[in-house]
Amino acid sequence: MLHGEVPEAAIARAVEQYLMLVIDHGFNASTFTARVIASTGADLAACICGAIGAMSGPLHGGAPSRALDMLDEIGDPSRAAAFVRELSEPEIGHGLRTSCLQDR
Repeated sequence: MLHGEVPEAAIARAVEQYLMLVIDHGFNASTFTARVIASTGADLAACICGAIGAMSGPLHGGAPSRALDMLDEIGDPSRAAAFVRELSEPEIGHGLRTSCLQDR
């Protein structure tokens, strides 16, 4: 769809998984934004655009990019367990404002 052709099944599934991780997050900034916009009587497109805009901020939608950076740092799946053991502190909150630790 993004490249003008039907994606391979594995690519489509990966995007689907990513979207589920991003949106299945409870009442967050993008959900709040969409609800506020909807409460003004705006149409669905405006609500969705506002929600997407809220996700572009580093305190909301930026968390997945840090996870992707970590995957790049790990490199090979066989290094994953060792990488997790090497962490000096747990990754609590996944970079969200509710975290008691500073974002990496």
